Amino acid sequence: MEAYYEARRNQQSITESYHVSNTLISYAGAVVWFGFIQGLAIPAIGIPMSYDRHETLVEKNRTFLQEECSKGTI
Repeated sequence: MEAYYEARRNQQSITESYHVSNTLISYAGAVVWFGFIQGLAIPAIGIPMSYDRHETLVEKNRTFLQEECSKGTI
């Protein structure tokens, strides 16, 4: 149960981090866009990179949960 709650807390942290980083990337692109059109490249490149990074973190969290839960017996 401890591993489950730790994985759950980690997942919530990863989700919050993902939303914050995507918001910052989007706002940065919007602000720069008013200066020049190339600013649209910031969200176009940044959001997929953010997704990939957070997907890796989610996979590590899932692997941790599987390893910890497979150790004990119910």
